[in-house]
Amino acid sequence: MITASGENRVMGIGWGSMLHIRFTDDDLLRTTLGPAPDRVLETVLALDLFAGRGGGRRFAAWRERTAAELPMQARSLVNLARVLRPVPDMLAMARRADPAEPHHLRRALDEFHRIAVAPYQDQVVARVQADHEIRLHTLLTSGLDHLLGTLDPGVHWRNPVLALPAQRHREIRLDGRGLRLSPVHFLRDRPALLLEPTADHPATLLLRTAIPVYPPFTRPDRSSARTGALRDLLGSLPARLLHGLAAPRTTAELVELTGIPADLALRNLAVLRASGLVVSRRVDGVARHLRTPLGTAMVEGTDPGPAVRQYHR
Repeated sequence: MITASGENRVMGIGWGSMLHIRFTDDDLLRTTLGPAPDRVLETVLALDLFAGRGGGRRFAAWRERTAAELPMQARSLVNLARVLRPVPDMLAMARRADPAEPHHLRRALDEFHRIAVAPYQDQVVARVQADHEIRLHTLLTSGLDHLLGTLDPGVHWRNPVLALPAQRHREIRLDGRGLRLSPVHFLRDRPALLLEPTADHPATLLLRTAIPVYPPFTRPDRSSARTGALRDLLGSLPARLLHGLAAPRTTAELVELTGIPADLALRNLAVLRASGLVVSRRVDGVARHLRTPLGTAMVEGTDPGPAVRQYHR
């Protein structure tokens, strides 16, 4: 499971065979929802996604813009990534490098991060945070068993084994180290298992964010700055619901569009209604939700008008 040199090793998930992750009771007690990846891992994952041309339509605009703006040093890094494996090879090399010392790989990764990751950081954080909130809600309301059973369409849980599609069949025993579940944005079309070099650190299962492609993943403009301000004011889930109501929608349509569970969506819609940002109307027995002028003004960053300001004093 761990290379002889002690480097981190990531087991990418392919198709055909199965990778079985076997839990003990201690492993289940030590299974957690982890934080967002650090800068180095996030950059290397984005490089792996870009160099491998993965992600499909979800990342098409990002890939096209990144390709057009990459400087020569970063282009050389992409070519190298098609020979070496960004994960784990480049990841291990970058983490071994002393940040205080000149290092060609670290400099090239910094250049790639500047073009491919940094301009989209707010969107990445928002999507990872929203995904984390949804998974945390599942854990708190339905338990760990249900959470492990709903990680990804290709992942199957039958206590005590988590089964993942893999390039070849093998079994990994966590042996008490536990598992950290880490939603990430820049990930190919499959989960990946990261094993740390020492047994006192949990293994990490990198998961694609469950948030669908809404809004599109594009370079931010002034509207994305408004999105960040709105998210900071309301929280990520209410902000996503408010953006989803560009046209009147039913609860089911909002759930499908945003990926937010129905009970969580209803709770946040109630908050938006109480704030005067959304109204709900029942038509033929089906509730339809729409933004108020104040809600639209908050999304668009415009003046709601004197009548609306007077009404909401």
